[in-house]
Order: sequence, then structure tokens, then C-alpha cells
Amino acid sequence: MGELEEDLERRKRTTIQEIESALQRGAMKPIEADEARVEALELARNKTDDLRTTFALADPTNYAKKEIPDWAVDTISFELMHDPVMTKNGHSYERTTLIEHLKRSPTDPLTREPLTIDELRPNIALRKALDEFWERAENWAMDW
Repeated sequence: MGELEEDLERRKRTTIQEIESALQRGAMKPIEADEARVEALELARNKTDDLRTTFALADPTNYAKKEIPDWAVDTISFELMHDPVMTKNGHSYERTTLIEHLKRSPTDPLTREPLTIDELRPNIALRKALDEFWERAENWAMDW
């Protein structure tokens, strides 16, 4: 990055020198030269800021870990949950996945005990934790 910043600084100095030269030759009037200097300095500052931002965004140390916690994954489909429900045995699954399972086999997928759709309850605490997870991971978790 240092070389690129040096190059931007060199270009800025060259531009300022060209403005000063044009002013001395009479090709520019003083007010026009002042405006050109301000514009050149602002452009150089913006390019330097953009360069630093680009390097900061590309630095992997500036990113939080992209891990999917086990508690957020449905154990039937192995997909991230959005609407978790709990069985009478306390196990949680994604609602749509578990309902599809119960249509084929009216049993708890883990314990194999009889289970009906009416016995499912929303897992509110897990739902809140998932909502927080989705907020933090909204830029990358959808690709998972």
C-alpha cells in the first residue's frame, strides 16, 4: 500500500507544480489556480482515503469469523433455522422441515416416540437467538 500512496502523493505534487507553472506563465489567473489547487488536493485526499478503505476491506483480520453455530442448524435438513419449534421432548427443529417429516412418519425424528403437529410449540428463546444471529450475519449467512 505504501508504494501506491507514494504514487498518489507524487501525482498530487506534479499536478500542483503544473498549476503553479501555468500560473507563472499567465495561462491561469490566481483565482482559477487557487480553485485548481483545492480541487487537486481534494481529489488526492479522496483517492488516498479510497485506497486505504479498499485495503482495510480486503484485510481478513477486519472480518468477524464466519461460523454457523450448531444450535442454529436444523438436525433434519442441516439448514439454518428461521422458525424453530420444539417437540414435547425438548428437541428443536425448523418448523417446515419437521412438519414434512411428520407427514411421512408421525414420530419424533430423534427419539422415534409418537409426535403430532399439534404437539409442536414455538421455541421463542431459540427464535430470538436466531434473529440476533441473522442480524449479525446477514451479509454472508444467506450464501451458506
